[in-house]
Formats: sequence, C-alpha cells, structure tokens
Amino acid sequence: MKDFLGRLRGDGWVSVAKFAGTAVVAAVALAVSAVQLVKLAGQVHIDDALRWTLPVTLDVGGVVATVVWAKGGGSAQKWGKGIAIMLLLESVVGNVISHLLDAGIIQMTGKRGTLLIICVSAIYPLNLSAMVHLIVSSSDRVKKAVPKHAKQPEPRRTEAIRESVKPAVKPEPAPTALERKPIETAKPKNLVELTTAGSKREQGRAWFMEQVFVHDRNPDEITASEVDAQIETNAYAKKHIQAWRAEAFAAIKATPTAVAGN
Repeated sequence: MKDFLGRLRGDGWVSVAKFAGTAVVAAVALAVSAVQLVKLAGQVHIDDALRWTLPVTLDVGGVVATVVWAKGGGSAQKWGKGIAIMLLLESVVGNVISHLLDAGIIQMTGKRGTLLIICVSAIYPLNLSAMVHLIVSSSDRVKKAVPKHAKQPEPRRTEAIRESVKPAVKPEPAPTALERKPIETAKPKNLVELTTAGSKREQGRAWFMEQVFVHDRNPDEITASEVDAQIETNAYAKKHIQAWRAEAFAAIKATPTAVAGN
C-alpha cells in the first residue's frame, strides 16, 4: 500500500488518471451507443431477444479490430485498420439513424425503410466474414514469427569443460648416450596415471578435476578420503581439497552457460 501511495505522489497519478479516464469514457460511450443500436434493431424488426447483438457486433468488434490495428503487423494490421474503420462508420451511422427515428425526423416507410432493413440485415454476415479474415491473418503472423529452422542448442556446459580440460602428458625420459631404444608406455586409464611422475598433490588434484569435468560430479560431493584412496595417502587430501573445490567452481563459473532447454 505504501509503495502504491508513493508512486501516486510522483508521476504515477498520471497513469492512473489516463487509464481510469479512458475506462470511464469507453464505458459511457459503449452504453449510449448500445441503447441507440438496440432501438435501431427494434426498428428493423430484429427479434427482441437478439437486439443486443447489433451493438456487440459493431462496437465490440470495432474494439477488437482497433487492438489488432495498433498491435498487429503486416496483413493483420491492414485488416485490423480496415475493419476498425468500417465498424466505426457503421456504428456512427446506426446511432445517427436511430436518433433521427426517435426524433421523428425520418420514418420507416417506403423505400427508405426497406433500404434501412436491408443494410442492417447485411451487417451481420459481412462483419462475420471480416472478423474471420482478421483472426486468420493474425494467426498467420504468429506462425511466421516462429523460425522454421530453430537454432540448434549449444553443447552442454560440462561438455565444453570436458573439451577444455586436457589430460597432462606423462613425460618420457630422455634417452642416454648408451641407450637409444624407444620407450613404450601403456595407455593411461585416467588422469591420475597421467601425473604419476608428479607429486601427491598433483595426482590428487588431477583425480579431483577428472571427477568434476569428466564424470560430472559435484565438487562438494567429493570427499578427501576418496582422493586419499586414489593416491594412496592418509589424510593428505584434506589439506588441499578446499582449494581444489574453489578452483573447480571458478572454472565452471567462467564457462559460458548452455542455451535454455538444456
């Protein structure tokens, strides 16, 4: 409530006055127009139970067409403009004729009465066709707004990280002057084997990062005891696991996130 009152003290009252004033004017205009159009429907002998349909067809249809005219695009906007103007003119002419009949200035006799009955009777099918065209053109615009070939989603974050994390290469000992035979090495099974020449800390870090970026594990779920079991130490990983977790989270945060839908 305080926020609402605060907005009113500033420029908020302008918006309130604008929308409230428009609503009042629209309600009054629709009410007066509806009364006269209902009378006109009675003059052309439309059934009592259906006389209200004439103001609905003209005024409500005109409001819908005006909204499409203002917010639509392409053919929908053109149809909305044309239908809005057409229904506005029909409503204005209908109100004028109804007032003239009430005042006794014109009479429902002879050719004039026949022509009026024909014109009012034609309003319903003509406006129905126009509104159907408006709906179809609006639906086509919505379909065209959706691209036929949607952009393929980018690789998942873990896949991007997996590509960026390359296993360390086990250094090969340099051949001596007396021994020039090539050294054959077995294919490593995991990151720990790739760093056996390094320290226990390097081995532990390599296994930890492998679990995060290759096996998609949460850094917080990996315990120090697991690392110790892999690098064959006792309570050694406890000293470094927090630093490894921070490093892993920083790498995850720095990697671009995947598009929505993954």
